[in-house]
Amino acid sequence: MTQSRHFHQEQSYLRGTILQLVRYIFLPTVLIALLVCFAVSASAQTRIVPLQQPSTIATVLAFLSIEPLQQSSSFRQTLPESNIFVIPFRTMGKLMVVEAKVNGVKGYFIVDSGAPFLVLNSKYFPHLGTPIRFVKVSGVTGDVGEVRTATVGSFEWGGIRANSLTCHIVDLRHLERRPTDSIFGLIGFEIFQNLEMLMDYDDNRIVLYKLDGENNRIEYDADYHIPEYIVPFAYKGHVPIVEATVAYQSLRFGIDTGAEFNLLSNGIDSTILKTFIREKKIPLRGSGKSILETWLGRVEDMRLGKASYLNQPTLLTDIRETNETFDAKLDGLLGQPFLRYRRTVINFRKKELHLWDFSY
Repeated sequence: MTQSRHFHQEQSYLRGTILQLVRYIFLPTVLIALLVCFAVSASAQTRIVPLQQPSTIATVLAFLSIEPLQQSSSFRQTLPESNIFVIPFRTMGKLMVVEAKVNGVKGYFIVDSGAPFLVLNSKYFPHLGTPIRFVKVSGVTGDVGEVRTATVGSFEWGGIRANSLTCHIVDLRHLERRPTDSIFGLIGFEIFQNLEMLMDYDDNRIVLYKLDGENNRIEYDADYHIPEYIVPFAYKGHVPIVEATVAYQSLRFGIDTGAEFNLLSNGIDSTILKTFIREKKIPLRGSGKSILETWLGRVEDMRLGKASYLNQPTLLTDIRETNETFDAKLDGLLGQPFLRYRRTVINFRKKELHLWDFSY
């Protein structure tokens, strides 16, 4: 009997000890651990949010001038021996950036069909060139500021070589979004105007093709397919202009490889504007230093002939200054979303877009 009482007393004492350990040691430890995990999680979320939701700045590098430079009479260009030459590119934002050399200085350049000529960033060429007088040069976001002109001794890009090449020199530092970005300039239309260009976004490469006397490729790739669609275009200055249909109405668009988004004029017919799906407002930056607030949205259905383009990311903005500067009547620009939607080749001499239903 005495042994049984002692046994129950020991059990009661053991239970009490366990309860005290749980109450004073285990529960506080668990609570502290949970608080620490919550604090770490909150801190991590605080750090991650800016990376997941970066501020968006759209770049559209149409670069236009009222009185463009004339090609230098001593301008000489040589191409690689191969009839097909491949140039790798990387992206800054959504823009194609390639390596090139000016007077032996290597740097990154944006391939920009909206620029008529080679354009150099004055940040990297501060003492080159003389100011231009009585010539207004502007882009989508207005006047680009002081403009100088110079003749560079040599330019090299992907096997293309040019000597005695006349160029613009402007301040493009505002296009370098991050401290690690370095944009030495823009490679404009003059450099590739006698070639056919394929922009392959899957393999990050530009493929250039030499043309024969009838403006066809001299040589074809092994994986070449006959285009599903051939869309003719006309030039206004150096910019290819195509007709597209939105909301059953015909619009005129310029092709611009230096545009991260398509552009649509906010001055077009209200019937078309009703079909534009607005998503959010973002700043727009161009060759000019000004930043414009613009609507980012989507054009649900755009057609070039029988080729359809669905849900195209597009900026809705005022392009009157572009039209006035360029003496044109454009309804917008077609940039990277258009060019990468389907496989696209631009034959600059034949004035044709070759389109395929597949991408790459």
